[in-house]
Amino acid sequence: MKKIKSALALLIVFLLLFSSLSQTVFAATYIRKGSRGDEVKRVQQRLYDLGYPVGTIDGIAGNGTINALVLFQKNNDLEADGIAGPKTLEIMFSGVAGETQDTNEQAESRTNVIDNSGQSDSPTSIMATLRVGSKGHPVTLLQSRLNELGYSTGYPDGTFGPKTFNAVMTFQRVNNLYVDGVVGPSTIAKLFGNAAVGKPEGQSNISSTATGEAIVAFAKQYLGTPYTYGGNGPKSFDCSGFTCFVFKNFNVSLPRVAANQRSVGYEVAKADLIPGDLILFTSPSSGSSIGHVGIYIGNGEFIHASSGSTMSVTISSLNSATYTKRFVTARRVIS
Repeated sequence: MKKIKSALALLIVFLLLFSSLSQTVFAATYIRKGSRGDEVKRVQQRLYDLGYPVGTIDGIAGNGTINALVLFQKNNDLEADGIAGPKTLEIMFSGVAGETQDTNEQAESRTNVIDNSGQSDSPTSIMATLRVGSKGHPVTLLQSRLNELGYSTGYPDGTFGPKTFNAVMTFQRVNNLYVDGVVGPSTIAKLFGNAAVGKPEGQSNISSTATGEAIVAFAKQYLGTPYTYGGNGPKSFDCSGFTCFVFKNFNVSLPRVAANQRSVGYEVAKADLIPGDLILFTSPSSGSSIGHVGIYIGNGEFIHASSGSTMSVTISSLNSATYTKRFVTARRVIS
């Protein structure tokens, strides 16, 4: 009898210990807003790998992590409670988890996903200069931060395209930075620093001038690129190949031949030119026919792929004797 009682006592102690241990392990599988540690970082990394922008992967379950988690749960038919419990984690790390889908509802819910509560300690993980064509997580962070500040980039897809470029240009202009559309140290410091950041005004409708300046800044990145007849870029251009290449990056399709670019957009007077307008000229050997095209950049200058002495993308004066004589018309293709 004594042995039975002793065995029962040991069994009860064992069950109590097991229950306590199970509860500890079970509790450890739950990640909710405010959770911290390596498990949170592992979940953030997994969400990022699956295409959910989580903000900074810092081991802190802030707004960005929870927003991404809710989206993951919706995509995988789980209860969208923003808590990573056993079922959510099982699917997340099972290899069958659903990746993000580019629907309007999801894009809107992913627009502002960076949690800035700990920003002063770890302002950003953007360590390299970003420009048009850059891709990856740093671009997603950039887009999310710009969206948060009111400079719309649309869905933060990790691709530095024309809309992100326009948002960066506007941010730089509002905050008295050098306006070139390139995200370097000064722009990064202003974006993620503790100093007050200027807010955009009326950015829902970007003016043609603002878009034109973005086009000009993009085009200037290719100054010095060699001229080659038939060149479509980015390593070499001819005149119409250059304008086609530049405008294509702003979702504007131009005819490949300079003469045919006269048909796009609408005509503007030389006195009314704004940055981003196409300028069409005769070529030295073509008489009255259009044989050359460039992009107006302001202050009486234009950028073009020149077959002249420079044999490269260069900036010339529209008011020089050569180009005044050859000027035919100008077209506005950005409304």
